[in-house]
Amino acid sequence: MTVGGQVHAHFKVFAGKAQRKNPIAAVAKKAEEFVAREKVAPKSIGVEYLEASREVILTLGFRRDVKPYEISLVAVPLGKLTDTKKATLDQLAGSMDVAASKLKRVICHELIVTETGDFVMVVMTHR
Repeated sequence: MTVGGQVHAHFKVFAGKAQRKNPIAAVAKKAEEFVAREKVAPKSIGVEYLEASREVILTLGFRRDVKPYEISLVAVPLGKLTDTKKATLDQLAGSMDVAASKLKRVICHELIVTETGDFVMVVMTHR
């Protein structure tokens, strides 16, 4: 696929309370249902964790002019972000590689870092 297949100009925003074990559970279900109902082709996600209210905002970028497909959104906890030193970041990147290799058909990812330093990779996969 060329980069042209990823270009998109439609977005939908979802919000929900973050759950301790799966911070994106509330918004993931809403986004997956939207994709199935509206028959769109998702291309990107954005995720923001709001510490003060413990809510998650998820944005979904998509296209309507290409063949639709369904997605899954998965939260993968990867440990604590204790600092931003090269060794720590390299270790987290390695953990991300391992996590992604266990999933099928990864489209894209985003990150959440909570107020307690939990480092969570949010992955969008093609079903």
